[in-house]
Amino acid sequence: MIITYDGFINPKLLDYGYSLFVVYLVWIFVVALLYFPSKKYMHIKANNKDKWWLSYL
Repeated sequence: MIITYDGFINPKLLDYGYSLFVVYLVWIFVVALLYFPSKKYMHIKANNKDKWWLSYL
């Protein structure tokens, strides 16, 4: 959505979007969701240095 100057002063867009609290909750959830697969991948990659194709992932 492209907001022009008129969009900033439009009262209908005053409550557009999510609150900062909801954004922080979603951010924490996504980080927590990706932490464990990333940690497992790091462990697999560190213990399998002989598999050359892992360096391309």
